[in-house]
Amino acid sequence: MPAIEFEDFAPVLSVEVLRGHLTVNGQQRPLPRRERSLLFAIAVSNGPLSQERAHLAVWPDLEDERAGNVVWVTAHRLRRRAPDRVLLRTTEDGYALGDTVSVDVRRVERLSQELEAGRAADEQRTTALRMLVLGVQNYADDGVFDLPDYVTGRVRAVLDRLAEALTADARARCDHRWSLAVARASYWLDPSNEDACEQLMRACLATGDRGTAISTFRRHAVVLRNELDLEPSSALRDLIGGSPLIGLSEPA
Repeated sequence: MPAIEFEDFAPVLSVEVLRGHLTVNGQQRPLPRRERSLLFAIAVSNGPLSQERAHLAVWPDLEDERAGNVVWVTAHRLRRRAPDRVLLRTTEDGYALGDTVSVDVRRVERLSQELEAGRAADEQRTTALRMLVLGVQNYADDGVFDLPDYVTGRVRAVLDRLAEALTADARARCDHRWSLAVARASYWLDPSNEDACEQLMRACLATGDRGTAISTFRRHAVVLRNELDLEPSSALRDLIGGSPLIGLSEPA
């Protein structure tokens, strides 16, 4: 997928989780799966990643002794990807990225926080963020969601938070077209997410499309029943009139 920039400068070392590679001095460095899995697990971790956590996050099926060796060797190979820079540091608590390494999901998270706090980004950056959320299916095609659960769960959470912030921002601007587009992408990420379903239903209703709001509710109800053995909340049902019959039929 095309690059989307969020900084006013190009970092020397950048871990691009959403695009699936490491960038060194502006050059993309594709990584073998094990190196990519370990690097991305460290990149999305809140703090150093211990060798034990790296083992569980990246290779849970390996025996403890063998997994420890694999983590050590993989970390060594990663360091060789940027021999003149500090890509990885070893701390007493585990592995961490170098202080100057940029990480795309962390930048996205910071910008989401700014949007939530009402500090609107400029138009160009806001559009770039919207396009990032709209590209979630591209990430699936690129294999981002085929990485270890530890990584993909964090990526989904960051993108979901951004989508919620962008949807709220679009509603505040009365930009219903963008609100609807971003809400759809957010719901695609996780059809069982009730907040994402509510955002999409509200966006549909804001454009006068009650029919799509109802069909969204019905799809959500089927997903909840099939995957979680749950029913939609009364708050969601109330958005479309509160009829106890809505949601009983399979979506068309």
